[in-house]
Amino acid sequence: QHRTLAESEQRYHSLLNAAFEAIIVFRDGVIIDVNPAFVRIFGYDTADVVIGQALLACFNESSHSLVRQHWNGEDMRPFEVLGKRANGDVFDLEIRIRQWVYDKQRAFVLTARDISERKRVERERRAQEMEYRALFEQTNDAVFIINLYGTIAHINNQVTELLGYRPEEMTDKPITMFVAPTELAKSASAYEQILAGERLPPYERIFVHKDGYEVPTEISITVVRGPDGEPTHIQSIVRDIRGRKEAEQQQLQLALERERVKVLQKFISDASHDFRTPLTNLKTSTFLLKALDDPQKRQHHLEVMDIQINRLERLLADMLVMSNLERHPTGYFQFGKVDTAILLREVVAAMQGAATQRQVHLHLQGIEELPPILADKLQIAQALRNIIENAVLYTEADGKIEIRAQVKKEYIHIHIKDTGMGIAKEDLPHIFESFYRADKARRSSTGGTGLGLPIAQKIIIAHQGRIMVESRAGEGSQFTIVLPLANISAEQQEGD
Repeated sequence: QHRTLAESEQRYHSLLNAAFEAIIVFRDGVIIDVNPAFVRIFGYDTADVVIGQALLACFNESSHSLVRQHWNGEDMRPFEVLGKRANGDVFDLEIRIRQWVYDKQRAFVLTARDISERKRVERERRAQEMEYRALFEQTNDAVFIINLYGTIAHINNQVTELLGYRPEEMTDKPITMFVAPTELAKSASAYEQILAGERLPPYERIFVHKDGYEVPTEISITVVRGPDGEPTHIQSIVRDIRGRKEAEQQQLQLALERERVKVLQKFISDASHDFRTPLTNLKTSTFLLKALDDPQKRQHHLEVMDIQINRLERLLADMLVMSNLERHPTGYFQFGKVDTAILLREVVAAMQGAATQRQVHLHLQGIEELPPILADKLQIAQALRNIIENAVLYTEADGKIEIRAQVKKEYIHIHIKDTGMGIAKEDLPHIFESFYRADKARRSSTGGTGLGLPIAQKIIIAHQGRIMVESRAGEGSQFTIVLPLANISAEQQEGD
């Protein structure tokens, strides 16, 4: 029996000495035994210093009632208290109290684990969370916390201000529910890129407000990773850029207005010159008519006046056409199927007199079995006449103008080629500008208004067509007009 008791006591002290946790054996609130771990954790020199001392001396006063409550009860679950080291420092402990038999008498065993490091980390984490929460709520930008499946986990108050939705209306909903439909493909691509590890610079995205209107934003998106480096969620910081967009729009409008003023000033300058020349001629002829008695000379000046009046009438008519084309780019037209061959024959016939007067030869060829085009016949005829007239005006006597057509895919190509004076390389970019004439010396002598080619270009563009020119000074010019056939679809036009 004595041997069994000795072995039991040996096992007890062996366990006591080997434990990593502090162990205190006490009875009636007085310490009767401690282990080496207690000496180390509580900072005492030896165990003898605390034997016989009050148990509560090892704890901060704020924890006395909790410790007393547990040793008087039967709750053996661990709980947290504040311990007190030998030097008076207070630290965090997790303790558990159980009844025990010591020297054949009822006692208690208290095990204590130093959790000060764990509590320090927890306090730092809580502080960081509070700082993050404050930043999350107080930032001027809207912040979305999105899980890896694209569902909204959290939003801050600024999201509600930006989009009008309450948090409960957005939480657990896909972020794509609040993105403009036109932006969905780009949004999906951005998430794929960011989850693949790519770093995206801030980019623009359009959201839809609860009231239905679009909200332009700039987004900075980041993947948040855990300690293991694996992504945990996506943080999206969204900035309202409506003010910036409005400023940009105002700048654009201002630039456009300045350009309009510039164009208007140039138009007025050019138009005033074109008006001034015939008016000067009219004024001169009127003065001479008053002074002359010779019927033949008077007749000559009457003819000059008639020519100048006709020129003014045509100039005003072309300016009115330009104005209508500017104000009503498409509503100005009545489209229908037009026989291409008949159209070209009628246009050439109409221009034959002007060509003959200038001794220029007009040739129409290759128009047999041409399919119909979709056009406003009167307007497209006007465009073709303007281009042919330009060729007639700038082709010397005995020169030649060839008009031919061919079908390519779903379009017809009409070529107007002349043997005229050609256009210098530096003038080519400007020939479709109002009142621009490549040959400045012939502004008055040609009889043109300077609006023929700009009008032709606008009419052709309104027909979903295009006009191109190839020319070299002294080698003539070729204008090519491309127009859709009557059976072409809108999709084919856009894809061509």
